[in-house]
Amino acid sequence: MLADLKDIPMDNFFAHLPSDAAQRIDGLSRLSYELRENHARLLRPHAVADEDALLRDVVAGSTPEHPAYEHVLGARTLRRTREAVRGDLRSLLDDLAAQASASSVPVDLALLLEAHCEAELEGPVRVHQDALLATLINGVTLEARFGESGEYAFAWRWGEAELRIDTAPLHPTLATFPNHLHDDTGTLRADPATDPARSPWENLRALVEALIANPLLRSRE
Repeated sequence: MLADLKDIPMDNFFAHLPSDAAQRIDGLSRLSYELRENHARLLRPHAVADEDALLRDVVAGSTPEHPAYEHVLGARTLRRTREAVRGDLRSLLDDLAAQASASSVPVDLALLLEAHCEAELEGPVRVHQDALLATLINGVTLEARFGESGEYAFAWRWGEAELRIDTAPLHPTLATFPNHLHDDTGTLRADPATDPARSPWENLRALVEALIANPLLRSRE
């Protein structure tokens, strides 16, 4: 179901953006990545999830005070700095999103997804020539395509299950026509996550949040 398409070369990743915006996005993205890696590197020898857990170990006496306490302070600084950098990146991308047309290209959407939903992503969003591919932290692999205003297709896999939401105008009896869900049993259902009246970014973000909570989009009743 998920196509094996050619990635856009990295030297073309920002080609369609204004040069100053591209340089700022590239610089902020690289800095955010470096801060994240350095934060992880500080904590890795202590086998803890975050600096708060390390501080608890120091207080409990299960970890020597030094250099662990210095690592706590360093990790806090790295985290705060990264949060500020990501705030700047979000603001810049929001400005670009506000200027984008309803048929935003995959690169725009990939940048927005990485900036706003990084905690939900297993790794970088892959940008293809006609789609984007994202892997979520719960193992969902999502492929997204967009056409003209109100046209889109989301396909995802979670384990052996494969599902799809799209706007192919073929099922007029469904309450959410034209958008509809093909669930993991092959059954057609009303779409519980997206709306053609919303922007591509709004739909992508809403679906990612829905899939993190409920990959099969099954009713919890």
